[in-house]
Amino acid sequence: MNAVKRDPVEVGAYVLSPEAYHLSSFILFGALILICVILTVAFTDIPENTEIVRAFGYNNVCVYLDYPPAAHIAPTLWIFFLVPWMGYSLLWLTRCRSRVQPQGPVSSHVYCFLQVCTAFEVFSAAHFVQCFANKPHDLPYPRGLKMHTYPFTLLVIALWIMSCKSAWWFTNHEWDGSRRLKAAVWLFEGVYFFVTLGKVLIHVNFFLDDALWVANQAVIFGKLVDAAFMVSATLVVPFATWLVQYRDGDRICIKLHVEHIIEGEFDLRGRRVNRVGIEYQQDLG
Repeated sequence: MNAVKRDPVEVGAYVLSPEAYHLSSFILFGALILICVILTVAFTDIPENTEIVRAFGYNNVCVYLDYPPAAHIAPTLWIFFLVPWMGYSLLWLTRCRSRVQPQGPVSSHVYCFLQVCTAFEVFSAAHFVQCFANKPHDLPYPRGLKMHTYPFTLLVIALWIMSCKSAWWFTNHEWDGSRRLKAAVWLFEGVYFFVTLGKVLIHVNFFLDDALWVANQAVIFGKLVDAAFMVSATLVVPFATWLVQYRDGDRICIKLHVEHIIEGEFDLRGRRVNRVGIEYQQDLG
């Protein structure tokens, strides 16, 4: 019996927008929060003195993810958020690769730094699932809440890094026009940075057992930072992504084809052992 090597079969080309994946991740994150809030309000009696209240002096949105039945489905819902988040990170890095020298203005050192940032974003989003595994009340206070909070702290930092990378990309490599728009973008990134810094410091203060300040005496500050963070991270960033970046951002075209493989073309380590592109026959009998 003879087998003939056949030419690859084209199955289509797909034009992908990184910003579409970015928007999808925010929409799915919003859906996760909404579903968990509805389930918690409808079926759960939240204790008045939760671990979050003991640590920060007030409850935040996390309390809606910590109790059944919301806690039972939140990890699955998080996976739906995670897929487009990772898709955006990898597509963004692929687009950036097209501008690396000598093809473009991005230096190889900058690109290596952006790769590290992207790896951190991907890890932070994947590791956030530990928030669902480590409930604040699973271990004695404050250890349980610390185990629950530190993955969220990483995600807070990753959200700002992702936003800053996007601002850098569009203001330097996509937009040719308005200086006013570019100035507004960087003004927002500056405000968002200080909001993120405040949020992280609140968590660090908790991790250090109120070494920086007494949390219960800074409730107003904490609430303001929480509100500013939610507005910046979950409203302003996705709105800007949809209104401006989605229209102007470069797309990535992925072309797919199927290669027909004959017996013996690959070894057990996945290496090709026959030349590709040359029609040949192999005796299978």
